[in-house]
Amino acid sequence: MCQLNRMKLLTYIIVVSVAAFLITAVDKWFAVAGTRRISERFLFGLSLVGGWPGMICGMLLFRHKTRKAEFYSGIIFISVVEMLIYFAFITRSHEILTTAQ
Repeated sequence: MCQLNRMKLLTYIIVVSVAAFLITAVDKWFAVAGTRRISERFLFGLSLVGGWPGMICGMLLFRHKTRKAEFYSGIIFISVVEMLIYFAFITRSHEILTTAQ
């Protein structure tokens, strides 16, 4: 993967992670206030599109949804799968670059 594409991917992950972190904070605030909540489906979706680092940080920092084993394990599963995908893309692109030279 060329340097520009790596930077784009990193920027994307950071932006989506910050959004996931903030949304986790808002959902925790809603939970404490007893008002309408953000759906778990939305939170899972946000994690799936790259927001899992922010989601995990928000869950741990705000102690939000950490007791819900299904949700917590689902987010951890998503993070492991996405890390494997990122690793595969990075190593694959490195192989392509080194063999092309």
